[in-house]
This record gives sequence, structure tokens and C-alpha cells, in this order.
Amino acid sequence: MNFLKKYYFLIYPIVFVTLFFGMKFLGLESTITRAIIAAGIGIILSPRVKKIQTQSGEKKQLTWLFLKEPIILN
Repeated sequence: MNFLKKYYFLIYPIVFVTLFFGMKFLGLESTITRAIIAAGIGIILSPRVKKIQTQSGEKKQLTWLFLKEPIILN
């Protein structure tokens, strides 16, 4: 969980590159089509960071499709 707190911004590029090259191995040859599909799926699967207001001040909240509870970053 601490790794996700520190490096949450790397999830989107990893998902994008994995999908981009994975579709090439599946036989999809058009580079633009692969990029558009990988970007769309990557956006859906990447974590979201929201700023929330608490009694102690403004904090960042990380929510992700694969997490049960949000993570407070600050």
C-alpha cells in the first residue's frame, strides 16, 4: 500500500504501454488504433486523485477501481 501511495502516478503509463504492446501481439497492426484503445482503457483503469476538505485542512484522496477503501495521501 505504501508503494501505491508513493508511485500512484506511474500506474497509467504502465497500463498504457502494456496494453499498447499487448494489442500488437494479438494482431492489431494500426498504431493509431492501438494508441487510442490503450489510452481509453488506461484512463478507465488509472487511479483518481481528488482534493477533499477536512477539519484539519485540505488533503488528497486516492480512489481506484481495485481498492475497497480510498487512500489519504496528505
